[in-house]
Amino acid sequence: RCFPVTIRIAVMNNRVLNNKEDDNKFKVAVNEASYRRLVFEDKKQDFVIVKPEKVDDLKREGEELTHCVASYVDDVQRGNCKILFLRDKNNPDVPLATIEVRGQRIRQARIKGNGGVSPEQRDFIKLWSKEKNLDQRFGQLLINYGIIEDSYRAWSMEDDNLLNHLKNIIEELK
Repeated sequence: RCFPVTIRIAVMNNRVLNNKEDDNKFKVAVNEASYRRLVFEDKKQDFVIVKPEKVDDLKREGEELTHCVASYVDDVQRGNCKILFLRDKNNPDVPLATIEVRGQRIRQARIKGNGGVSPEQRDFIKLWSKEKNLDQRFGQLLINYGIIEDSYRAWSMEDDNLLNHLKNIIEELK
């Protein structure tokens, strides 16, 4: 079961070509003020939120955490979303979790194999979202329960319908 998923993720990540023009567009996008403002460190906390610097950062993240974050390069370049990385502040080069923000909302936070974040990571993400004035109405539900919505289905739903859908999932999991 895992093997085909791993292959599918590798194929998705490798579709991101290494060309200078794409990397330059990506660098411009991640260096805009609205992107840079999401970087976060609290001296009292064990985690930090960092931004990718180049396309290869997303490819590496996807390879190490075995998820499809590299497929978001076009969305980042177009300004449709922002991808950020949760890191241990004492070991910032080692991927822990990947976070997608669309507009002012946290869409997802994924660890290795698309798993949900730990309670400690979840608490830090909540602190970060509050500090950065990210909308928690939608993101809070995802963060609290470690649930990641099906992006394709959820993208077409109104927020209230999506919240009801997620609440139903939570009830089914209990």
